[in-house]
Amino acid sequence: MPLSAAVRSVLLGACFSGAAPLAASAAVSFHALPMQDGNLPLVSGVSSEPPTAVGWLHGPARTAFRWTPATGFTLLPDLEGDDELSRALAISADGRVAIGYGHALDVSGQQAVRWLDGGPAQALGAPAGRQVFRSEPQIVSHDGNAIVGTVTLLGGFGAESFRWTLDAGMNLLGPPPGGGAFGPLRVSNDGSTILGWAYVEDPGGTGTVPGLLRWGEETGFVLLSTLPSDSWITQISADATRVVGDLGDEAFRWTETTGVVVLEPLPPNPSSLFDATSPDAMSADGRVVAGESKGRAFLWNAVDGMQPLQDLLHVRGVDFGDWYLESVTALSEDGCVAVGWATSPTFGAGSWLAELGCGTCRDALDDDGDGLVDLADPGCSDADDLDEHAPTVACDDGVDNDSDFRADFRPDGTGDLGCGSPILPREDPQCQDGFDNDGEPGTDFDGGASWYYGTPVDAPDPQCTVPWLDREASGCGLGFEVAPLLLLLLLRERRRRH
Repeated sequence: MPLSAAVRSVLLGACFSGAAPLAASAAVSFHALPMQDGNLPLVSGVSSEPPTAVGWLHGPARTAFRWTPATGFTLLPDLEGDDELSRALAISADGRVAIGYGHALDVSGQQAVRWLDGGPAQALGAPAGRQVFRSEPQIVSHDGNAIVGTVTLLGGFGAESFRWTLDAGMNLLGPPPGGGAFGPLRVSNDGSTILGWAYVEDPGGTGTVPGLLRWGEETGFVLLSTLPSDSWITQISADATRVVGDLGDEAFRWTETTGVVVLEPLPPNPSSLFDATSPDAMSADGRVVAGESKGRAFLWNAVDGMQPLQDLLHVRGVDFGDWYLESVTALSEDGCVAVGWATSPTFGAGSWLAELGCGTCRDALDDDGDGLVDLADPGCSDADDLDEHAPTVACDDGVDNDSDFRADFRPDGTGDLGCGSPILPREDPQCQDGFDNDGEPGTDFDGGASWYYGTPVDAPDPQCTVPWLDREASGCGLGFEVAPLLLLLLLRERRRRH
């Protein structure tokens, strides 16, 4: 399958159980975000239900925005009394709460804010009895009721990590082990559990190394594991079992079982100067990873490895015009919607949003028209696959491989005549390729009529009782009788592997 997409509810595990399930979206689409009065939209966060991007306009306006395919741009107001120097940095999984920062005339620095349903900016305030010089949110919970970020307080000790909740307001987390900066990556709905990382003392005594941390109200910071000293963590799954990041110019994935594994990069984009691979986004369950590899936007999963996102969507019928996808900067928590950066000879450069078509292997529909639904379709290796098509099987890949204006198997006979089953490997088997392959009297099942505009060029080959046989000579061939058995064997093998 092109891609296994994470469509389960976000924030897995006991400490993240407050998240409501999101319905997977089977839609596939691409949207380039247009310039706004000379301002370039820069996208920083995305949710999937409905597909919603947040970011800010780069240019004279410098204003935070919220964008959906249905409504277009909605500018997010700054704090009262300022000249609209605001940025939206992330959005909750339910699409209701955007977080970012704004400015107010009575405070010297930027202030962390939240926007509920595109309404007025709400400042996150300060810890009790303290005054904020500068604050910035970094992550938001699934429902938007818990936010984590950094704050610099007047009379304080530089930037410190804070937790804000709807009920308790802003409170400091305290320093992580090692006393350095904490990088938060996930937060539970009630704010009681936060996952992230910081540089900690190497247990082997060789200096500092990246350490995976969990913060809890009762425990404070707890060290979960350490990674190699030259790694940089970019994302962590909601159950803290999967981590991705940078290892020099390479991308890596870490689990407790495998340790650090370098991800095989894509071939370079000749027109790009970017020669590294960076995994900048990951679904909450850790099954889908996205980012940039040598100037190409990529998606990765454990089954299919790293693949160009543009190629995956193009096979699904997406028209990109002359846009070239260079990077993915954020994924929705279910892994079904992505945003990123692209270039175009016509438009220059800009941001984009794409729906990745999650859920086609669990939506109770025959999405590829082969008469088989969801896990009964040989194209579905598991319920989270992106597509019911099988790109390596000619009769189920959605492509007209033999240029006869028909494609794949269709139970109603409207598909390729060479496909008697969705698992057959050729659309032009010997009994439907327009040639006399065995030198004996007769060509194909129909005398070659289907290849020569309806006019037979020979008598039908007596060995070709059906068009999808791949042998004109007498003897054993792959016929209709064998195809159902092979289909069952293939399905059994896929279930065994997964």
